[in-house]
This record gives sequence, C-alpha cells and structure tokens, in this order.
Amino acid sequence: MASSRVDDAVTALATGRVIIVDDGTSAELVVAATYATTATTAFMVRHGSGFVSVALPPETCERLRLPPMHWQSDVRVTVDLVGTGTGISAEARAATIAALGAPESQATDFVRPGHVVPHSTHLGGVLEHARHAEAHRPHPPRRAARGRRVQRTRVA
Repeated sequence: MASSRVDDAVTALATGRVIIVDDGTSAELVVAATYATTATTAFMVRHGSGFVSVALPPETCERLRLPPMHWQSDVRVTVDLVGTGTGISAEARAATIAALGAPESQATDFVRPGHVVPHSTHLGGVLEHARHAEAHRPHPPRRAARGRRVQRTRVA
C-alpha cells in the first residue's frame, strides 16, 4: 500500500503535479523544480504557509556558496535571483527556484537575504534523515527501505 502511494507521488511529480508530503506532524506542498512555474508557485504560496523551500544536494549548496543559517542546520541562507525585483512575487520565486536547480548557475546569480529557502539534503534521502527536504530528493533503491517507516504521501 505505502509503495503504491510513493509510486503515485513520484509519477505525479514527474508530470508536474503538486503533491502533499505529510510526516504526521506537518505537511508541505511539493512540486518538482522543473515545474515550478509562476502558477504553481502562486498556488503553493496561497494554499501553503507562504514559506517556499528548495531541496538541494549538498554539492549544489557548496557550489552556490549557500552557508547554513545556523551551525546545526540544513537550512541555508535565503536567496532571490538577481534581477527579479523584490523577489516576493510568485514569478520571482519561480525564477529563483529554476536558477537554483540550473547547473550553470553561480553564487553571484543570487542576492541574499531573499524569499526562497534552500535546504541541504542528505544523500540517503528519508532513509538517512526523515525530513521533508529528503522526501523531495531521489531515493536509494527500494530494497534499502525494508523495515523503515515511509512518510504518508497524498497526491493532490
């Protein structure tokens, strides 16, 4: 049952749909960065908390020189893409999300502080660190998941 929900969520993300990742204590709206358009970002801001986060591999955080907000935190310094005005609009946030995921982006492409919150993820995904950011990252092979609790995921 749980693997069917995970498969449904992965399929939904791959086709650009917004999903809800719920760990039993809190829930987040999630979309693949490729599909973070102005419309999907506006939807997530309007129907979520307004707090827009992006899950990034540690090497991307290092390449973009995104230091932790706190020495014990995976939350990185907030950013906006240069040239997006104040950075608060859904259009500006969508552009920032796209730029954070672009391999050609450089640290100088972003201003700090901003309105998009990068999170450094753990390589093992939810199997290593059961947090929302890891649920957004590609997971290790399923056989490694045996015996571990899977987060509830509903397709929006």
